[in-house]
Formats: sequence, structure tokens, C-alpha cells
Amino acid sequence: MAVDQLSDFLLHGNIRNSVNFPEVVMARTPGTTRLGIFNQNRPTMIGQITGVLGEAGLNVAEFTNRSRGDYAYTLVDVEGEVQDDLKQAILAIDGVVRARKL
Repeated sequence: MAVDQLSDFLLHGNIRNSVNFPEVVMARTPGTTRLGIFNQNRPTMIGQITGVLGEAGLNVAEFTNRSRGDYAYTLVDVEGEVQDDLKQAILAIDGVVRARKL
């Protein structure tokens, strides 16, 4: 079970049965690129993330965000390719701790 859950996290960004993170599970949307974002749990964080994606011309196909205490984890499936400069723009948002293209 632990190997399956770790593999699911590494390949798809899904989190199950974590001590420190909320459970976040989202089915993959075919033909999209997925981002996994670990951020501080702040009121404007979701708007800032989607704003950066919109400025890059990427449509959000699926989005989920779950928080636990002061931190949250976000999975986003976008239509199109995520370039390294977009990942850097997301990392530049105050409160984003890590971002990973899956």
C-alpha cells in the first residue's frame, strides 16, 4: 500500500494517508499538464496561482486545493504545456513553497 501511494504521489501528485499534508486526490484529465503546488494557506493564494496561469494563456481544466493548518496543497491540470518560466512565475508568488510539473 505504501509503495502504491508513494508511486501515485510521484507520478500524479496525489496525497493519501499523510501525517503532515491533507488528502488530495484528483483524477488526471487527458491531454493536460499537471502542476502540484505546496503553498501557505492564505486567502488570495488560489487567485494568484490561477492569475499566473491565465496570463500565460493556459486554461484550467481541473483544480483542487486542500488545506491543513497553515499550509495547503494544490493540484492543477492545465490545457497546454507548462514552460520553465511559468513554473518560476508560480514559485515567485509570495507564499508558494514548492511547485512541481508532473
